[in-house]
Amino acid sequence: MYRLRRYLLKNLSLLFLSIFIPLFAIASIIFLIKLATYTSVIQLSVKDMVTLYLFVLPEVFFYTLPVTFFIAASISLYRLSQENESTVLFALGITPATIYAIYFRPAILLSLLLFFDFFVMFPHATVLSTNYLRYKQSEAQFNLQASEYGHSFGDWMLYIGSAKSDNLYSDVFLFKNDPNEELLINANEASIVNSGNVLSLKLESGKGYNFKKNILTQMNFQTLYIN
Repeated sequence: MYRLRRYLLKNLSLLFLSIFIPLFAIASIIFLIKLATYTSVIQLSVKDMVTLYLFVLPEVFFYTLPVTFFIAASISLYRLSQENESTVLFALGITPATIYAIYFRPAILLSLLLFFDFFVMFPHATVLSTNYLRYKQSEAQFNLQASEYGHSFGDWMLYIGSAKSDNLYSDVFLFKNDPNEELLINANEASIVNSGNVLSLKLESGKGYNFKKNILTQMNFQTLYIN
């Protein structure tokens, strides 16, 4: 019985690893792409991305481990019948219940692990990830670069002519299209201001245009803040 248990568990573990590694890699890539979307708003270093990835590992394990075990156990049992090994085992007096009992122990261990992961690690990692992102948003600068495609800044479309430094931009245009009006703002200079963990855009020396009900209104300003 010991040799049978060792043989079945060895086959199960080999199948489990051969399925888990590519499945885990695919799931990791999907979650990394999801995390990469944050870089369109805030600046994240490689260290920050690794930290956020560690926070999503409990979720990755929760989805990949049960699927991998189910597939590996199914293939293992299928091979027993396909290669007539089950016939030999039954001839030796080993019942199907005995074979299922061998798979039952790792299934119980995996279930306990998933229970701990879902009710302890998963919520804790989610809270840590949310707090970490809020922390990075409170201290980081917006990831703005001069681009012909522009950036999304809240309800505004933001176009930057050139960047003088990491936090100072020139020839800035903002456009907002509401159902009732259209707003266009042009500023000679713009900078990011972090006030009370709220990031806003400070515009200097510019003009604003408001087109509403076939009426065009213009205003000049020295300093204007956009949240």
